[in-house]
Amino acid sequence: MTKRILAEEELLTYLAEYLISSLDELMQCRTPDGFIDGEITAYVDCLEILNFWKGFERYGIANIEKKYQIE
Repeated sequence: MTKRILAEEELLTYLAEYLISSLDELMQCRTPDGFIDGEITAYVDCLEILNFWKGFERYGIANIEKKYQIE
């Protein structure tokens, strides 16, 4: 596989979309054992950091913790 260098905007967009997609998928298979909850919390933390990027506004997530039901 050839390594492709991404511009900053491309990289942030890719990362945000990957995290959102992964979170949406994890929300569908949540189990009471807590393991998936830990993954969700970690991904939400990453999204909260990305929330400081101006381009994150395009995803329309005003309250990340509320959307992904983090307590």
